Amino acid sequence: MSSKSKNDQSLLYRGIYEFEDPSGTIMAAKVPYIGSIDLYDGTILIVRPSQHAVLVYKGQIADDFGPGTHTLKTENIPVLTKLANFRLGFKSPLRSEIWFFSRQIMTGRRWGTTAPVLWSPNGKTGAVPIRAFGQYSLRLRDPIRFFLALVGTRASFDITDVESYVQGQILEVLPTTLAKIANVQDLANKQDMISTDLETSIRKKLDATGIDVLDVHLMSVVPGDEYVRALETKAAMDEIGDPRRLLLYQAAQSLRDVGSQGSGEANPMHMMMGLMLGKHMMPTGDSEDVRPGKLIGEDSKSNEPIKKLQRAAKYCSSCGTGLLQADQKFCGTCGAKQ
Repeated sequence: MSSKSKNDQSLLYRGIYEFEDPSGTIMAAKVPYIGSIDLYDGTILIVRPSQHAVLVYKGQIADDFGPGTHTLKTENIPVLTKLANFRLGFKSPLRSEIWFFSRQIMTGRRWGTTAPVLWSPNGKTGAVPIRAFGQYSLRLRDPIRFFLALVGTRASFDITDVESYVQGQILEVLPTTLAKIANVQDLANKQDMISTDLETSIRKKLDATGIDVLDVHLMSVVPGDEYVRALETKAAMDEIGDPRRLLLYQAAQSLRDVGSQGSGEANPMHMMMGLMLGKHMMPTGDSEDVRPGKLIGEDSKSNEPIKKLQRAAKYCSSCGTGLLQADQKFCGTCGAKQ
């Protein structure tokens, strides 16, 4: 931001006004930053390429200027001349504000979900938590709309202020856009279609602000952690086929993780997993858990005694060994009372 004056005495107090932004992040700025300036007949206004300038007189938008060098006279500031009731030029200064707007395309702006949003797949009633990230570009299409809708009484408006606003608008239309997708697999396969629909929706919402959002890209869209774990379990179930074998595998993995941590403290959850593992490793009613029973003869070839095998009536509550009699009071293996 700078203000220059020529050595010519006639233009000593008329000045040259221009605006520079080395950072490239300011979208709108008032000159001067505080208060207003004196405009004289012959004041020079320099508007650089990709800039736009607007005069604000007594709280009203007067004239606006595109790129170029403009000498302010009654001929090229008709609105300001009318507001100030001048006919043949103004010799006395006019207290006014000059606003400069940046209109270049600002690329590489990022957006993302700070928390999962609920996605209802097309044709389904359930909701799935979704995280999404991407980027976009934006450009100031209509400086006056932008000034009236967003700038207000600020002295400047930075790209970070616009990013926060655009981020909120994207997250508002994201669930509606994703609702067209039928299943999780299509989330990755149809990212281009989602990006196009998202750009169309957000441009409609921001039309009144004078901002154009361009090149919206959906770079990543994934379900929440809980849903991903559920999908992994389902895939493992489909692969293994037997729920008991899957449970044994998961329990063994948990116990292995406990051992790799090297912690000597007993964790109730780990203990429970161990008990579950032991329980599912015990014989079930489908297996032949038998004990030697009554001698019924000898094998004619080997002369070995043949004993009748009996199914266990129940199992020891301590070690899991099968018991021969339902009314047996002590386990023959560990001696635990039944």
